[in-house]
Amino acid sequence: MDVKVTLTSWALIELCTSTGEAAELVVYGTPSKAPDEFVLTSAVDLIEQDGEDSALVTTRNSLYRVVGPGRHYRLPLVALPLLREGQDPGEVAKRYNREKREPGYVKQALSRRKRLKF
Repeated sequence: MDVKVTLTSWALIELCTSTGEAAELVVYGTPSKAPDEFVLTSAVDLIEQDGEDSALVTTRNSLYRVVGPGRHYRLPLVALPLLREGQDPGEVAKRYNREKREPGYVKQALSRRKRLKF
């Protein structure tokens, strides 16, 4: 499978149920060749380290490259329509009083395991 798009300024988002359990994991990011647009992936199946500062994100039908440290958020499932509209995950997190985890969360996890299967 070929890389569909390379994403910068990206975030790994855990969409959680009302009880706090992660129901789905998606990636939101800015395409490197279209900085005024955004991509919201379908559910993530696998993340693999692809270099010092990048990773490959596999969904059911697509492969994405993410570059840079990324951000990490735990948001309620009801936030999904806001993400689909293109609202920044950081702003959505503020709306729901959810703090983000430190930048580099995925990179740190990958450095321990090289692959994250979901």
